[in-house]
Amino acid sequence: MLRVDSVTGCRVARITEYAANKVGSITSDGAVAEYAIPTPNSSPTAIVSASDDSAWFTESFGNKIGKITAPAAVVAASPALSLPP
Repeated sequence: MLRVDSVTGCRVARITEYAANKVGSITSDGAVAEYAIPTPNSSPTAIVSASDDSAWFTESFGNKIGKITAPAAVVAASPALSLPP
């Protein structure tokens, strides 16, 4: 998911690192940033950027939705909702 950083003007791709249990970003000028997720072995999968420069991601095995905020503090949010069978 690409977005434009509101401060630097660089294009930023948000990424998840499933096996490493991290989320991060890569900028168009080559800067890479990685952030560990506090939930052990959560295996992040999907990520989407929000209009406020934050990003929301899913924790597959953590059964949570997390948020990464600028300047990059990872915050685990509430548990994901379960659908009835």
